[in-house]
Amino acid sequence: MRDAINNLIKSTYILKYKLPESDIPKTTITTLNDYCYEPISDNSVAESIYNSIIDYCLNETEIDITKLNENQIYAIENRLRYLSEDSLDTQLKYGFFGETLLNIILEVLFNSSKIIAKGYFYSPVEKSEPKGYDCFHFVESDTGEKEFWFGESKMYKSISLATKSVIDNINKSLSKKYYESNLRVILSRANDLDETNCTPLFLDILYKIKQGPISLFDEFKNNNIKVMYPILLAYDDSSTSYKGKITNSVHKIQNKIDQISLINEIGASIIFILIPMGSVVNIKKDVLKWISQQKSIL
Repeated sequence: MRDAINNLIKSTYILKYKLPESDIPKTTITTLNDYCYEPISDNSVAESIYNSIIDYCLNETEIDITKLNENQIYAIENRLRYLSEDSLDTQLKYGFFGETLLNIILEVLFNSSKIIAKGYFYSPVEKSEPKGYDCFHFVESDTGEKEFWFGESKMYKSISLATKSVIDNINKSLSKKYYESNLRVILSRANDLDETNCTPLFLDILYKIKQGPISLFDEFKNNNIKVMYPILLAYDDSSTSYKGKITNSVHKIQNKIDQISLINEIGASIIFILIPMGSVVNIKKDVLKWISQQKSIL
């Protein structure tokens, strides 16, 4: 991770609350804590997304710090759904804004590492959003505790729309079938795994798959790998106080949660990451403008 990006993320996103906090509860499906960040400005958010595109698209071993601008151009042309001929309305609906943000926040603020960059799953031929989870990260502590972090990100104009999009599909996302499908997609790209992060473990599991049918859910469980499911919601909120923004957000998230019956087949630990902003549309427009201009990156 480049020092410039590390410093940019840490200076942009200020942790205000780890819920529950005094009279603000966490959601009823949150396993540990919900994390609430206050960005210092919309411009800094746009900068953090634009300058982290290569971290979302490329493995760490592919990034040449002496050729960052060339890396950025390659990433956008080959690993990112971005087409200059698309209408602005279409471009504003791209998923990479939120996914890039989730990826870099997990790496910098939660000390995770990419197993494989999401950009590997983009097809320049199909020119469609990569399917599946929004990130594939891994954490192994000094004590040997292992965690697989995948997740979901939504960067919408309203917390209600962002929440609906996540909660309506959460049971599918936490189903064994969907989980195993995503694991098989990762393992099918064994030669593309980031060699600096957990490759021996994943190659061992890949070897077992080739020997005969196995349950990847059971395999991960037998290796004592905890499953973490972070949900990043970035959205407009014009409330006067930050506490008011978070109180309102948690209330709306909980209202939507109360409408479903959660089925967490894989036993994932659920974490919400809440980031209220000034104008999501303006942030996205700035990123798109800089992509078009091929602005130099940090």
